[in-house]
Amino acid sequence: MMPRILCLLLLSVLCFVPSLPAMAEETVVLVGENMDSWRKPRGDWIVVGSAEQDPQAPSRIILKPGSGVLANGMKGKTRNLLSQHEHGDVAAHIEFMVPKGSNSGIYFQGRYELQVLDSWGVGKPGFGDCGGIYQGFSNGKSTPGHAPRVNAARRPGEWQAFDVVFRAPRFDASGKKTENARFVTVSLNGQVIHENVELLGPTIAPAFSEEKPRGPVMLQGDHGPVAYRNIRLNSLADPKNESFSSLFDGETFTGWRKIGGGDWDISDGVLRGTMEKSEPRHGHLITDRKYRDFSLRLKYKAIAGNSGLYFRVEEGGNAGVKGFQAEIDPNNDVGGLYETYGRAWVIKPKPEEVKQWHKVNQWNEMRVDAIGGNITVYVNDHKTAELTDDPGRREGYIALQLHGGATMDVEFKDIEILEYIPQPTSDSP
Repeated sequence: MMPRILCLLLLSVLCFVPSLPAMAEETVVLVGENMDSWRKPRGDWIVVGSAEQDPQAPSRIILKPGSGVLANGMKGKTRNLLSQHEHGDVAAHIEFMVPKGSNSGIYFQGRYELQVLDSWGVGKPGFGDCGGIYQGFSNGKSTPGHAPRVNAARRPGEWQAFDVVFRAPRFDASGKKTENARFVTVSLNGQVIHENVELLGPTIAPAFSEEKPRGPVMLQGDHGPVAYRNIRLNSLADPKNESFSSLFDGETFTGWRKIGGGDWDISDGVLRGTMEKSEPRHGHLITDRKYRDFSLRLKYKAIAGNSGLYFRVEEGGNAGVKGFQAEIDPNNDVGGLYETYGRAWVIKPKPEEVKQWHKVNQWNEMRVDAIGGNITVYVNDHKTAELTDDPGRREGYIALQLHGGATMDVEFKDIEILEYIPQPTSDSP
């Protein structure tokens, strides 16, 4: 199979940020073989090997011995649980399971709750449904809750997953808060349900009413049976870009350079790449500098030929670049993950899956989260590929591709990035 390649434009705000020292990456895993990751008192929380909804009593959970799963006791009701680890800016993956009618919550920094609830079948979810950001109370006033944009909840008894990028509140030298906390992105079961939600203060029933730069994860245990597994935290520092920043000015090729075949032009804010079938070379637009950890999004329209969004790549080889590609195509394999001069197809979607998220001959939105060894691809808010703790390359150029030997016509616009710099955790020496 011929390698498939992609190239993305990037205009970085970091050009204007003072250089920062290199800092080690670290993934904190909160569910393992024992309860050592959690503060005392722990109530009835226990580590078990599995948790399943009781088929005879669907509102209960059956727990079996072992490790890797955290549950709030045999009775399914106990005190809230706080982690030993305290986080600031963080990318988190959290899997959970609730039986029929049950209720829990995940509090970032012990203050800001994402709701965990049996919301299967709810037509119009509210802030109290699964994935909702609960309402709060701050400075003597109530603060609004935020409903998920769609109900992505699964049936009770099924394992579900949050993927979250959280930005901690900011404070000046005197301790005065200068910026509110925010959920940059929240995905539930592969669907984006929140983007850039500002939190005016802690939500109801926090562990701490006073806001701070860091705090523990809190799991709510007093509302009903719940189980958690695969809780992973990657610490982040966000270098001044408080939200997504434009990487393509819509008028010039500033920050990009062309390599290989094909033609690129700009009109009305749209970047268009074309190529004749007689051109054997692959073509790319590639960034002038390398990037490490980021969330990157763009809109594309694939009219003819195979394209892709490349990231963490190096120049070289007959294909022009080597590294990861998120697949872009008029019809096939959209949102899959390919590694040129590496593992080839890492995750290849099935044709029936592509039909669920790809809009033919229309503008589509793609997002890539590349944070440490965790890589996730979304198309139109549907998770299409995911890698966890991948050992591959952690840094490289971003590029947009024109595939050689094919008639190519592809368009891009609204290219934006949010960069992160890894930082040590509070548990590091």
